[in-house]
Amino acid sequence: MLRNLLGIAQRGGHSRDAVRYLDVIVALNADSATDRLNRASVQMQRGNHAAAKEDLRWLLDHEPDGIDLERLRELYQSL
Repeated sequence: MLRNLLGIAQRGGHSRDAVRYLDVIVALNADSATDRLNRASVQMQRGNHAAAKEDLRWLLDHEPDGIDLERLRELYQSL
């Protein structure tokens, strides 16, 4: 249900609502690299670089498979 609400919020351009749904999704599944990356992306779009950096830092610290860590490092340093 949360993912459906997230999709609706993202398609509608409601980034504040999207962040709220992502906050709950990450709270329920804290080890989800995909959800943390998604939340960082939405936070960057909103201009909330500090919040984006928190998720990027988590990703860099945990080094999940399937994510370009070098690109994340560059992104992290650019914020």
